Amino acid sequence: MLLSLLGGVSMALLFTTLAAIAGKAGGNSALIAILGLPIVIPQIILLADLSKPLFMKMAVSGWEQFLGVLILLDVLIIALSIILFPFIWKE
Repeated sequence: MLLSLLGGVSMALLFTTLAAIAGKAGGNSALIAILGLPIVIPQIILLADLSKPLFMKMAVSGWEQFLGVLILLDVLIIALSIILFPFIWKE
């Protein structure tokens, strides 16, 4: 449950920030894909590694580190959004 919540929040934060940047840059939706692909791929890989123990019968060690990295990525995206938001909407 925690993994689903953190993964969803992570993707929502990322794409909301990218949509704000793309909206201010002229509303081109292709810009979201171009900016988002290099950022989304590591998050998807991280979420896939975290979800492995859910589908396997054996215990996987080290998942706590992956969870910590996911939380740190969320914090980083929030911090960058707070820093960049005034510059995005400055007229």
